[in-house]
Amino acid sequence: MSLVIVIAIIIGLSIVLAVHEFGHFLMAKIFGIEVEEFGLGFPPKIIGKKFKGTLFTLNAIPFGAMVKINSGSPEDKTSFNGKPLKTRILVMLGGIFLNLILGWLIISLIFMIGSPVEGIFIANVSSQSPASAIGLKTGDKILGFSEIEDFQKFTAMHAGEKINLEIQRGKEKLNFEITPRINPPKGEGPLGITLAKAEPIKKQGFFLALFNGLKTTGNIFYQIFAFIFYLIKSAVSGENVLSYLSGPVGAVKIGSQFAYLGFAFVLRIFGLISINLAAFNLFPFPALDGGRLWFFLIEKIKKSPVSQKTQNMVDSLGFSFLIILSIIVMIKDIRGLF
Repeated sequence: MSLVIVIAIIIGLSIVLAVHEFGHFLMAKIFGIEVEEFGLGFPPKIIGKKFKGTLFTLNAIPFGAMVKINSGSPEDKTSFNGKPLKTRILVMLGGIFLNLILGWLIISLIFMIGSPVEGIFIANVSSQSPASAIGLKTGDKILGFSEIEDFQKFTAMHAGEKINLEIQRGKEKLNFEITPRINPPKGEGPLGITLAKAEPIKKQGFFLALFNGLKTTGNIFYQIFAFIFYLIKSAVSGENVLSYLSGPVGAVKIGSQFAYLGFAFVLRIFGLISINLAAFNLFPFPALDGGRLWFFLIEKIKKSPVSQKTQNMVDSLGFSFLIILSIIVMIKDIRGLF
């Protein structure tokens, strides 16, 4: 794993996260809301300079960004809570909107430059699966098949029998013997891998690329949002969904393993991450932008805002859950590195 590639991927992830916070910052500024601080990275602060009432900082933890908006009171017309409900909704949607714009531009750029990559690739390897046991990795290309459905039929037909897989990993061609499981755990399949198909993309003109990029972004956003609901439904029914989840460590791992496929393919990953961040934040869960939008909906119905104490309590519970989940996912991702 090249250090240069890892650093480039971390910078790319930071840009995607920073764009989200900048969306909130931008909308707040447009509507005359006081923004106390906008920082690249997270504290402790390295340097800072105040400009037009906002302290701009560069912080020691070089990942993402932070924005501190004056929440204030309903009487303070330069504060967040002093603005009409429609304005507060637009400020909360600012990060989601800008992530969608970034995803759209990235996908459009891929259509403009084109991509020769094609084939079936391993997108994820479940732990304690036949694929994990023989050393298959994310980013491996499965040779000899052009359709995911054909490969799935092949493995299902030979469940319980040894089969040979020809794999391309970087510039190497490798052969693996593996036995598909007859009764695999729910959601894993006979080998315990998630597959993704890449098709070559022809170069397109500027406006056509923007149009197709917009359509593709909308389709991806819908699929991600639907998948979030599927994960929650599966988790409630008792299914282990951790194998579907990945954090920054997993994103760096996936990006570095797919880097050999070229610039356009890595760009595709960042576009997906940006759109995924938009869908995730729109989800109505406490501590997320979508959770705050639910408070606004309640305010609209009952004609008065939810008390700040209640909001803080609900957000704290949601934030605690997300932190715990993030730690669990990070541990899982780190284990996957070895």
